[in-house]
Amino acid sequence: MAAIIAIRTVLNFFLTRELEQADKSIEDSQSS
Repeated sequence: MAAIIAIRTVLNFFLTRELEQADKSIEDSQSS
């Protein structure tokens, strides 16, 4: 059970990181 929680935590971490990077790239394209 703990393994599932750990995997979900890692997945959420990477997903949020990619979303933040996508938001930054969108902001960059809008500002230019």
